[in-house]
Amino acid sequence: MRTEPRSSAATRGLLSALVLALLSLLAPTLAWARAPDLEVWTHPDCAHCRAAHVFLEQLQVRHPDLVVVEHDVSLDDAAMDDLRKRTNEAGLASVGLPTFSVRGVLRVGFDSAETTGRTLEALLASPGAREPRAEIAPEEGAICVPETCAPESVGAPNPFWPPWLQDLDMTDIVTFVVFIGIWLALQTWVLPKLGVPT
Repeated sequence: MRTEPRSSAATRGLLSALVLALLSLLAPTLAWARAPDLEVWTHPDCAHCRAAHVFLEQLQVRHPDLVVVEHDVSLDDAAMDDLRKRTNEAGLASVGLPTFSVRGVLRVGFDSAETTGRTLEALLASPGAREPRAEIAPEEGAICVPETCAPESVGAPNPFWPPWLQDLDMTDIVTFVVFIGIWLALQTWVLPKLGVPT
C-alpha cells in the first residue's frame, strides 16, 4: 500500500482553496451570463434617457441581483438595429427612446420614477414571461426620437466668444443685428430727411 507524502495532500488542499476563491471572484461576472431582467436602449443626448439611467441605478441599489443591460444607440449601430427590429416586431410605427424590454413587454418612454418607474417595477415583480406586447408611455413628452435627440446646449462652446456670449441663441443674435440695422437706417437716411439733427 502506497501513501502519498504530506506535501502532496497539502498541495491538493491549497489548489482546491485557490479554485474556490477564484470561483467566488468570478461569481458576479457569471451573473451577467444569464439573460437580463431588463434591457434598455438609450441615447446620451436624450433627457428622458438620462432620467431613466438614474432610476435604473437606484433600482439596482435596491435590487442588487437584478441584471440590467443598457444599450447606447449613439455608439452601437447593432443596438440601434436590434431596437428597430424589436419595435417593428411589436407593431410600433417608429422607434422612441428610452425603450425598455421587461419580460416580453416593450415599454417606450420614461417620465419619472413615480410614473414609469412604478410600471417597470410592477413588470419586474410579475412572475414569469408575459405575452409579447408593446406599451407607449402615456405621459406627455416622455419619448425622444433618436434622429432628433439634441443635447441640452446648442453645441460646443465657441472659444472665441466671451463667457457672457456663450449662452446666446442664434435668434438673439439675429434680433440684435436687425435692431442695429434699423437704427442705422433711421440715423443715416430717415432722420436727416425729416430735418431732425443727428
